[in-house]
Amino acid sequence: KNVEKLYGEYQKTLNDKIIYSLIEDGRKFAQKGEIENAILKFDEYFSAIKKPTESELLEYADLQFRVNNINKSIEVYDNILKDHYSYDVAKLKAKNILWTKNYKDAITEFQKLLIQNPDDYECKVLLGEAYQNSQRFNMANSIYNDVLQKTNDEKIINMVSERMEFMPQTGFASLFSDFPSPIGFAPSAIHYSDNQDFSMNNIGGRLEVGIAKILYGGVSYSDINIYSSNLQRKFVTFKGNLFLKILDELQLSGSIGAINTINQPRRNTSSAMLTFGDNVIYSTQFSFEHSDAALVLNSPYLINIRNNVNIYRFTGFFEPTKKLRLSGYFNYISITDGNVGNDFNLRIGSQLLDETFFGYESRYTSYKYDSPFVPYSNMTKRLYYSPQNLDSHSLWAEWKHNQTNNLRLTLGAEIGYIPNYNTVLREIEGKIEYNPYSRLILNLEVAAGSSYRYTSSYNYFSGALSFYWRVY
Repeated sequence: KNVEKLYGEYQKTLNDKIIYSLIEDGRKFAQKGEIENAILKFDEYFSAIKKPTESELLEYADLQFRVNNINKSIEVYDNILKDHYSYDVAKLKAKNILWTKNYKDAITEFQKLLIQNPDDYECKVLLGEAYQNSQRFNMANSIYNDVLQKTNDEKIINMVSERMEFMPQTGFASLFSDFPSPIGFAPSAIHYSDNQDFSMNNIGGRLEVGIAKILYGGVSYSDINIYSSNLQRKFVTFKGNLFLKILDELQLSGSIGAINTINQPRRNTSSAMLTFGDNVIYSTQFSFEHSDAALVLNSPYLINIRNNVNIYRFTGFFEPTKKLRLSGYFNYISITDGNVGNDFNLRIGSQLLDETFFGYESRYTSYKYDSPFVPYSNMTKRLYYSPQNLDSHSLWAEWKHNQTNNLRLTLGAEIGYIPNYNTVLREIEGKIEYNPYSRLILNLEVAAGSSYRYTSSYNYFSGALSFYWRVY
């Protein structure tokens, strides 16, 4: 028995040495610069043991970083942090997020680290870099100057100096120092259709030209075709646009133009928008739009009826941590037939799984009165949908994933209940954002859902394809 026991212990020791030799071989490959082979050996080692140590996982994350598989490095850091929190590991994760050019999440991570350690000047500089790469130069400049005033560390000072070399000029003279500023072109195509005899195609685009660093001008054009089973009408809109960047977190924009359609008088269209926020933790937006009701209310019966509509809109979100997200909007709609309505939406949610938020949504819509009847319909059809005191309650989920440094995916789903109609509402949506290089961004968005309108179910589909190309 003693011999068997000794043999068993010997066999176990031998197996442990063989297993451990895998990671040693991986380290030797890493020293020779054969990183891919090193990763394979680490993978073999991890599959042969119950649980790797933190230091082994950190080595593995570093190897993944060295082959530019930064998202895998972030995944490893996340696994370590799930097991137990470490400031140093959280800092490595934040750095890797910054290097993926996901500046929004990088800002959030560095802000959380600085709450724990306000004197971590390296974190402050990297937070400034994230702001700088997000074109929020005032925020970055403020952080850099604060660091220079508070530390004599030569390494930190050099970090700041290197980054400030790439900061744009400031002051009044700088406003026109780079004229002409960048030129951007943004074509787009939008489709919307439902099962109640309405569909719309909108093809157009906009051209932007920098007048100064804080002022952009441009034009936009839209060719909009609206269809029903019996009618079709084409609307052409042309607008001039201005965009003013007052501060990094405060922008003002506006447009004015005309809507043309055959055999109908020209109508004016205009819009204005004020945006405030950092787009990371919070953002608010106030806007106004004056347009043709046929382009806004999605009704087949407005195709040949010209009503104007004014929309006053407030939207916002607040996400101080991954544990809390608040978002919503409020629309006030005024139509020239005398009707007015409001539309309210509030969402609250929390990140309960990796990359996935879950939450609750409440909607409320109410108009002053029912819209007029469609002429010659024997008072059976309304010109547009105008419910009174319509509310709904839903559960929603949203998954966001950075597939690569340049590709981001979003999927969302919602299911809820409409008490007024005793029916279920459903919606699913997806978004792809692709940034193949710094001057080109492509976006694809699709959504489909079902609800209830009038006396029957309402199903709809929408899709939008756009890209922004910075020509110069």
